[in-house]
Amino acid sequence: MRYSKNILQWPRIAALPCVAGFAVCLSVGTVQSQISPPAPANAPQTGQAPTAPPTATTSAAATVPAVPNSPVLIVDMRPQADIQRDLDAARALKPQAEADGQKASGDVIQSKATLDIKKKELEGLKTQLDVAKKAKNKTEIATLDNQRQHLELDIKLLERLVAVRESQVELAQSRRTLADASRLALESELEMGKKRTGWDSLITPGAASAQNIVALQVEIRNDELRVLQAMQVRSVKAEEVAKKESQLIERQIAVLEADTAIQQFATRAH
Repeated sequence: MRYSKNILQWPRIAALPCVAGFAVCLSVGTVQSQISPPAPANAPQTGQAPTAPPTATTSAAATVPAVPNSPVLIVDMRPQADIQRDLDAARALKPQAEADGQKASGDVIQSKATLDIKKKELEGLKTQLDVAKKAKNKTEIATLDNQRQHLELDIKLLERLVAVRESQVELAQSRRTLADASRLALESELEMGKKRTGWDSLITPGAASAQNIVALQVEIRNDELRVLQAMQVRSVKAEEVAKKESQLIERQIAVLEADTAIQQFATRAH
């Protein structure tokens, strides 16, 4: 069964250089106003009234807005419908992974039981072969030795098949963990979207006080941090799933190789 993967959102920080540049311009302007030389005593008077140098209070009020127009958003916001669709898929992955794990666990038990039977058959066959060798029965020795080689190839195939079943159990467990991590990340992303919708409504002139807008901006920043941390966990779990899938494929190839060896032996025997 194929499992969908969610694509992480990349940061959008284009606003940061603009903010930094704006702050530098303001800082330079303030310094220049403070160090400009006084006008000469005999300088001609103009019609403009002299202005007092800006104090700390008036300068701050003129250069720093009391309420920002919008927060600096790091995580790009996807449509709510897309997030909800991915969330529904993530929630469906966990029960499927649990079912796959239970089936694979049963297959491990069955494969190991068959392997134990084959190993006991090999022990009995080796005993018969020893008896035939002591009796110097060449025909019996040739027959039993051929059976021994075929049985050893069967055992090798079963051992690799057990390894495949065990990999399937591990993969199901990793997928179940990934499903939980994906669900948490998507739920956080969905909640963050609702907070941003609230921001859009509050920045309407007269819709809310400056204090409420600043408080909401703090909440948005905390939500973004929580979403990014959840996405990071999901990314780690997705890597673990990828490693388990790669391991399973390698073991499946080994099973095919063992089965091919059996077919080649049977061809030579005839």
